[in-house]
Amino acid sequence: MKVTFFGVRGSCPVSGADYQRYGGNTSCVLIEAGAYTPPVILDLGTGLRPLGEYLDSKNIAAGGMSDEPIHAISFVTHLHWDHIQGLPFMPQANRAGSVLDIYGPSQEDRSLLDAYHRFMSPPFFPVGVWDLLSSIRLHGLRPGDSFQIGELKVTAREVPHQGGLTLGYRVDSGGHSLAYVSDHQAPLGWEDGAVSKEVLALCRGVDLLIHDAQFTSDEFELKADWGHSTIDYAVTVAERAEVKALALYHHDPAHKDGDLDLMALSAKSLAHDDPPRIFSATEGLQIDLSEGFPVNFQDSLFKEVKTKSRVAKVHHIGS
Repeated sequence: MKVTFFGVRGSCPVSGADYQRYGGNTSCVLIEAGAYTPPVILDLGTGLRPLGEYLDSKNIAAGGMSDEPIHAISFVTHLHWDHIQGLPFMPQANRAGSVLDIYGPSQEDRSLLDAYHRFMSPPFFPVGVWDLLSSIRLHGLRPGDSFQIGELKVTAREVPHQGGLTLGYRVDSGGHSLAYVSDHQAPLGWEDGAVSKEVLALCRGVDLLIHDAQFTSDEFELKADWGHSTIDYAVTVAERAEVKALALYHHDPAHKDGDLDLMALSAKSLAHDDPPRIFSATEGLQIDLSEGFPVNFQDSLFKEVKTKSRVAKVHHIGS
């Protein structure tokens, strides 16, 4: 099971010299498994556009055409803009013959399709869902739903967050596992180690936990009801769930490369005995969970991140 980060930001995309190493696109992660398993995409933020270009480049490298249709499956955590706005910009979304199955949290007052129509319609956006040339199929999910997709088993559970039902996802394949908790409201008084039972069940023992770490503790004091976590709480969840590696994720748009370096170091210093590997997620980072993390992954990734050097079986696309 190969995991690639194409969008690691929260709230809104950013650009500029201060965001070159970690990237500026919003939430979007690709999971690839065997030849008979379609690409699985976690969230549809602005990282979806380069994700689509990556899939096209792989197809060309394999001897295919640059504009061949695909079948891909997406699991969306919730319907905030930073998690859905990439859909009309994915190359394959406007390609005849492509099929995109999108699963997301069921809405109380409307279908998931109605919600997308509301987002992708004038005056908010000039192109509607049905204006795209691909076949887009939307499916509502409830906490506890589970699917087998080729070699992947995907399970949804509810995650505390502001603004409607939010889901986190666990993906299991061939004895390896990943949990995706992109937006998670840290509870007030979490210093006692309180973590939602649903979140713990989602994350228990996974090889890689991708977890909301948008704020520092100081920032959280002013934004405790904004629906997100601190680096401290991300470490707490990782340790309570006994995960093997923690990717700090959903970076605040105000946090520059140097800030994220320091936040990763701070998170490592918070961990107790036998800590998980901890790093800040970066665009283009690709991890093959079936081959494991190199022993020196944690230190090498941080020390050499400026050069985007390869670290054994963990590397950056294009490096």
